[in-house]
Amino acid sequence: MPDVTTVVNIIPNQSSGETNQDSEANLAVNPANTLEMAATTFTPSPNVGSSNSPVFFSNDGGLTWALKDLIGARPVRDQTLRFATQGGMLYGGVLWGTGSVIANINFDILRTNDFSGATTMAVLAQRKNDDQPFIEAATVPSGPNAGKDRVYVGSNDHAPANIPATVDLSLDAGATPASSVTTQTIVVEGRTVQRDWPQTRPAVHPNGTVYALFYSDISPAWDVVIVRDDNWGSSSPPLQALIDSDGNPGIRINSNVNLPTPIPNGLYIGNQRINGDVDPNNSATVYVCWGDFQGGTYTLYVGKSTDSGNTWPRILRTIDNATNPALAVNSVGRVGFLYQLAAGPTTNQKWQTTLELTTDDFASITSYVLANTPTGSPPYTDNDPYLGDYLSMMALVSPSMASSRPITRRTSLTSRTA
Repeated sequence: MPDVTTVVNIIPNQSSGETNQDSEANLAVNPANTLEMAATTFTPSPNVGSSNSPVFFSNDGGLTWALKDLIGARPVRDQTLRFATQGGMLYGGVLWGTGSVIANINFDILRTNDFSGATTMAVLAQRKNDDQPFIEAATVPSGPNAGKDRVYVGSNDHAPANIPATVDLSLDAGATPASSVTTQTIVVEGRTVQRDWPQTRPAVHPNGTVYALFYSDISPAWDVVIVRDDNWGSSSPPLQALIDSDGNPGIRINSNVNLPTPIPNGLYIGNQRINGDVDPNNSATVYVCWGDFQGGTYTLYVGKSTDSGNTWPRILRTIDNATNPALAVNSVGRVGFLYQLAAGPTTNQKWQTTLELTTDDFASITSYVLANTPTGSPPYTDNDPYLGDYLSMMALVSPSMASSRPITRRTSLTSRTA
């Protein structure tokens, strides 16, 4: 069957003509009904006088979209969404508040069982001083805990002085009432660091394997570190199945990575601030992507492990002058690699949102340019109006095929601090 790529403008008719900074897009698809989709961006509510943050939703596989104020009384900041793999519950990891001081920003874990309804999402957990909450959700498929929803939110916790990579998790996020849900905050950074970079990206496999990938500040350079748990994050201690040669939790995939500093300024390409990209994928075969600035060029790297993250023998793909990578693998091992490339001469440079598909680790590639827009319009401001911190992508098995093929799902991506 030939590839079919459809590009849809999800801004609904009621918001037609808006000129907002609709960046930091994040997508969730219901594995139990792939016609149901939800998405967030930096988009204000279309309802007059509303202070709520809206969620885009579609019931027809993404062909048409509408907006609902599901994130209640919360000015738009970082937002990510995921459906559980069963039951249709939608979970969110969000930042909300006003101003630029992270100490005043609230971090919430939310949920709703009616993603297209009018009731705002229930709050499962809340704290302050956080950045880039990135959520993953899964439903335990079998065994004594079958049917329980598990939720994992990777972030950068600014409450401790060293600002470590952190994963908040719940092993029964679907418990009722919502006020009975318990969560844990787990610092996955095991080394002595000045701070970690904002991106902490989790990935969850249906067999209960959980990964998280982050940048560790081993001054004056950075390490790309991956951690793993083999029992849904319930091991004691959690997320420490990978131990490096230095005796610390987490395997260093790459060391001496250069991330332009100081935070939050860093390097700019195509008028977009670039401060580091990380993205893990799940299953025993693990694909990751990270960014590194060397020799005057910022480069994305895709690496692969075939032994559950223990070793990383080679680089599969490199892309210069690009940011915001996303990786996804479908049920037959086809890899999707999404990124945004600053292409062409500086006098006429374009942001090319590009999707690469491969079945042989990039020895051969089918490539699509999904968008081709000027890098210099509108002009740069302090709000960085172009791309934001991340995009997202998903690979899902349709329910009719789920009985005969394993489900492999993953989405994410990022670039710089908020």
